[in-house]
Amino acid sequence: MKVSFERLETFKIVEGDFLILDKADWKLEKSLDVFGIKEPLWVWKESKDFVLVDGYKRFRWAKKKAIETLPVLIFPKDTSKKDLFVARVLKFLGRELNLLEKAIIIDKLSNFFSPQEIKRDFFPLFEIVPKPGTYRRLLVISRGSEGFKMAILNEIISEKTAYALAGMEEEDRTLLVMLFYKLRCSASLQKEILESIEDIARIQDCRPGDVVRDSIIQGVMADDRLTPYEKTERLRAILREKLFPRLVKRENFFKEVLKKLPPSVNLMPPKNFEGEEWRLTISFSGRSDLAGKLKSVEDKVFSILENFFKSYVS
Repeated sequence: MKVSFERLETFKIVEGDFLILDKADWKLEKSLDVFGIKEPLWVWKESKDFVLVDGYKRFRWAKKKAIETLPVLIFPKDTSKKDLFVARVLKFLGRELNLLEKAIIIDKLSNFFSPQEIKRDFFPLFEIVPKPGTYRRLLVISRGSEGFKMAILNEIISEKTAYALAGMEEEDRTLLVMLFYKLRCSASLQKEILESIEDIARIQDCRPGDVVRDSIIQGVMADDRLTPYEKTERLRAILREKLFPRLVKRENFFKEVLKKLPPSVNLMPPKNFEGEEWRLTISFSGRSDLAGKLKSVEDKVFSILENFFKSYVS
């Protein structure tokens, strides 16, 4: 294979399917504005066309600037497309790639290699953990909707959330991506919310998307008066009530009966109302104040506990 270095007229170069991800790179553009193109583009002499292999951002910058000729490395027609793509992919090593870029690379490699070869030879190169289903989910991510891919690229959803959504049906995935666009919550909260939705779907024998379609949830998401944080907290409360209806009912009842106590007194139940240890705290300013408060709250505390346990048993 003989590679030649030449200057080639820009109009003779056509874009092929070697592009990994079409995203803006302002730092590169600024550098090109100052220094121009120093590294030659890679082109493949395929039949009559010179197909662009590497240097898509530089090529588009040159077209925008109406630059007539470009420095190129020309790979001859007998060069295999497989070898060209692998050589291009290897240039990405050492760069910090996001999940979408990795998924697209794996998807394009699937045109030339078997899943077993990709897992063995390329997963380690791109620090992809070979868990069951990872290969298939990467293909789903690469071929997913624009909304799904942009949510990954713009870090609306975390990598773990993206992997989890890639395991769902497309309709459910789309609804959940839309949900996370509205919430803009952290990766840990995404994990909590997604797990809650999946648990509710299993309990109700329905799909995750059906849980999200709930009219109460949709009402919260559509309320423009709420901030993303407020929507997230309300959604968490709704999901918790769906998962633990009896527990939430007890908590709400207990909150109401606690209103009978003065602000300086607090009665705390055991976690999830399971266990024997309750805690009573009293704020006071002196011995006489404490004695007075103890005397005044004793009957109220016993009354509250009696009412609560009657409700608890019922």
